[in-house]
Amino acid sequence: MTVQQLTDANQARSCDVTHNVPPVVFSTAMFLGNLFHDYTDMIYPLFLATHRYNGEVKLVVENHISKTIEKYRPYLTRLSHYPIINLDTKTRVHCFSSAQVGLQNIRPLGRSEVQRGKKPRLLVLPRNTSRSIINEDDVINLAKDVGYEVITGDAETTKDFPAIAHIVNSCDVLIGIRGAGLANMLYLSTNGTVLQITPFGYLKWVGKYDYDEPPSGFGLRYVEYEITLEESTLIENYPRDHSVLTDPQSIHKRSWQEVYDIYLWEQSVKLDLDRFRGSLEVTFIGRYDNRI
Repeated sequence: MTVQQLTDANQARSCDVTHNVPPVVFSTAMFLGNLFHDYTDMIYPLFLATHRYNGEVKLVVENHISKTIEKYRPYLTRLSHYPIINLDTKTRVHCFSSAQVGLQNIRPLGRSEVQRGKKPRLLVLPRNTSRSIINEDDVINLAKDVGYEVITGDAETTKDFPAIAHIVNSCDVLIGIRGAGLANMLYLSTNGTVLQITPFGYLKWVGKYDYDEPPSGFGLRYVEYEITLEESTLIENYPRDHSVLTDPQSIHKRSWQEVYDIYLWEQSVKLDLDRFRGSLEVTFIGRYDNRI
């Protein structure tokens, strides 16, 4: 979109529609469709831009993707009392006295109190393709043994907005392997905990930027569990002396696409239950256990 200042009012085309409330102009193109980017690049920035208007604002969309708009329409209709204006199909000239063009978010993501005196609820985010937890049933039983009420869902549930928002908001802890699904932390109650499982392959820096720094800004705790090589399925696909296993940083130096294909797409995990118990207990003991 080009924003141009006219030096002569006579250069402007006449208004087909004159609006008496301001607009916020944004795009649904680029990375949208990925849950993390949906929230980081559109949902939360839109809230920041529009909430002060109490619905008296118009949403104007450039690069309009119908699938994205329909998915989040329940959310968008809470931000604006008016129909969405699609610039891709409109040929009329819309006139506003002022406008915000583009969205801004200071950092990835950004964002009610956990109830005490009850068994804490833990949600395990499912993944059916890459980065799945092979021994998920064992992990669920382990969490129950630690003291959690465990909530599980399927991959389709995580795509159902706003149903997933209500599920996450009812939980105290969100567990997931590094990926877009962890953006659902946006719906955790204040004092909730995000437990990120970081795959093998020198990926801590990625996880820290996306999911460690944001929680501190809205009252959440962050716990990270970095898997060892023995917990990775990559040991089944590569010789033990292969650089993929012995020197992940060398793969990073070659290209991000190769890092993604190997460490984020090929890899799943089989958690060491004795080792992982420590991370589960960190999220539980002293925080939710009323015996302490």
